[in-house]
Amino acid sequence: MRRAAHRGQSLVEFALFVSVLLTLLAGLLNLGAFLNAHLSITYAARQGALSAATAGNAPLADCDALAAIAIILRPSNDVGVTHIIIYQAASDGLPIGGLGSTAFANVYDGDPGCSDSLNPPVPTVTNWPTTARNATLYQTTMLGVEIDYTYSWQNALFPIPPFDVKDRAIMPLGTG
Repeated sequence: MRRAAHRGQSLVEFALFVSVLLTLLAGLLNLGAFLNAHLSITYAARQGALSAATAGNAPLADCDALAAIAIILRPSNDVGVTHIIIYQAASDGLPIGGLGSTAFANVYDGDPGCSDSLNPPVPTVTNWPTTARNATLYQTTMLGVEIDYTYSWQNALFPIPPFDVKDRAIMPLGTG
């Protein structure tokens, strides 16, 4: 009689263990997908900064940066790029004027790319024209690219809202 009362105990323990294990596994998969997106965006920002820095003060320097970013981000559908900001960086790598400043920056909405150099995308904010950039070799003018994006969880077990992330990279102008 006593033995019959303990029969279901193993099944209940197994169900609890499996549910905790699957929750942890889903969390790890979500974290891995986020880190993959973060690395892709950081790499895209680095390639954009390198392309713009190599182009220096050429009229289509921003177009080169946007094209490099678009090539890297096209296969990825799990991030929604909200802004691409090409800015003059201070010694700490942040925009001159601090975070959120567009004093020396060009701001592009979304991920416009630049497939047609005859019709390059128009920035929503233009405070650092390409022709005004000091691209003299061995000068300390730094160019930064910031990519702002919204990340949505891939397989959330609980309702987790999307969140905004900013990744940036800097390069010295005239590295080409």
